[in-house]
Amino acid sequence: MLSAFLVTLDYPGSKIVIENGSLSAGDDNVMAWRAGDDGLPTLKLDVAGVTFDAHVDSGAPGTLTLPANARKKFSYVAEPVVVGHGRTVNSEFEVWRGTLDGKVTVGAIVDVAPVLGFVSMLDSTGLANIGCAFLRRFVVTLDHKNGLIRFETQ
Repeated sequence: MLSAFLVTLDYPGSKIVIENGSLSAGDDNVMAWRAGDDGLPTLKLDVAGVTFDAHVDSGAPGTLTLPANARKKFSYVAEPVVVGHGRTVNSEFEVWRGTLDGKVTVGAIVDVAPVLGFVSMLDSTGLANIGCAFLRRFVVTLDHKNGLIRFETQ
């Protein structure tokens, strides 16, 4: 079972590493996470002073995606516009994208003026999503048994 190991998604190195060990909560790049109802790692994401629980979702193509109903809470360098449409089994939705006039903080990571996505399918959960386009800048290590995650730049 993988939960007994450290699982590292090394995006810059294009590899996955599974090894024994544990992370240390004293490291600035390490933060706590919890498993969401769907099993995805969930951590705190601060968007211009508004806090969201956010899934770390390596299967999602986007960068930072928020519920569409949060779109009006922020100021923008480039106002959000519809850039596409999505579809699930039982619904269709618009995909919005805009550039935040502010910063996003994930643990020790600070992004100034990031591009944010917005979709209505997140409205009912209130959850944000940290997708692959954001994660690919990092080596991400999950310590399941201790509920810790580390983001390192290479």
